[in-house]
Amino acid sequence: MQSDLRVEDAASTVKQIIRLDAEVIENRFGLQPGEGATIEMYGAATQGMLGTAFLYTNESSLSLGLGVLLADAIQSAAGAVWSWGDGGG
Repeated sequence: MQSDLRVEDAASTVKQIIRLDAEVIENRFGLQPGEGATIEMYGAATQGMLGTAFLYTNESSLSLGLGVLLADAIQSAAGAVWSWGDGGG
């Protein structure tokens, strides 16, 4: 029997793929042909929420993504709405 999924146990993620020529990627990231790069981001990238952001180079594209705990995202969004509605935003 499977229990209900709790918001505290779930994460929300997004990923964008940006197509670029291999030469453009190599020049922008200082790579040799066939090399790749990985950049992992924490803290400010997730606005203090528990999560991660990433940028990966591929042969002809970049993968850019962000993931945060759903409970943190809900709490953050509620705070942003409250601050804006309260004039403090």
